[in-house]
Amino acid sequence: MAFDARAAALQSAYNSSATCVDNVHKTLTAIDLSSMKNSQALLRSILETTTVPLEQASARQRDVIRLMQAIKDAQNSMTAVQSIRGSVCS
Repeated sequence: MAFDARAAALQSAYNSSATCVDNVHKTLTAIDLSSMKNSQALLRSILETTTVPLEQASARQRDVIRLMQAIKDAQNSMTAVQSIRGSVCS
């Protein structure tokens, strides 16, 4: 099914994106700016600036994945109903 292929591709892209976001966040928290003046404030500002957009994008991707799962579940239910209907109405 075309939908299943798209869902699998989207799931794979989401997983890659989520891993990337996690790696970026870990990298930012590991930066050593101790030689710079106001380094702690700078790093905090970087994290605050990047965290919210990354979390929002991740939340949207999770919503799409949930929607796709709901669609797949609905498709499975329709297949079951059609099968039962075929058995009963024959």
